[in-house]
Amino acid sequence: MLQDITGLPSSAFDGKKRKKDLIISEPYPESEYNPSRDILDGDGRISIHDLLDPLRGKSGFGKLRKNFHRIENKSMPIHTPIPKPDQERLERKAAYEQSKKDITKWEPLVKRNREEPTLYFDEDVD
Repeated sequence: MLQDITGLPSSAFDGKKRKKDLIISEPYPESEYNPSRDILDGDGRISIHDLLDPLRGKSGFGKLRKNFHRIENKSMPIHTPIPKPDQERLERKAAYEQSKKDITKWEPLVKRNREEPTLYFDEDVD
């Protein structure tokens, strides 16, 4: 019945499946766009030294190496950003401290106005 439907010969439906041993070789030669298997099996990181090695012996390599070492020694690690709720909490705290400082400069004037029996709101008052 399957032969009639599919049109395949009866040997295709014998129930025995043949497994062929396949050997897969690299289809392309190694290049910068098709790296070798040992590079792919590694951690995949490319260091600055990997990039500088082909330039060894060329003019300006010594200057480039010195600049790299200077930058490497001066560099500091970049920390991960603070989570958003913590960042907002710090911003609110800083805003509170600033507003508290602004309010304290008016305290003597408010205290003086509270203690006076009569307030005059003239244009000449400082």
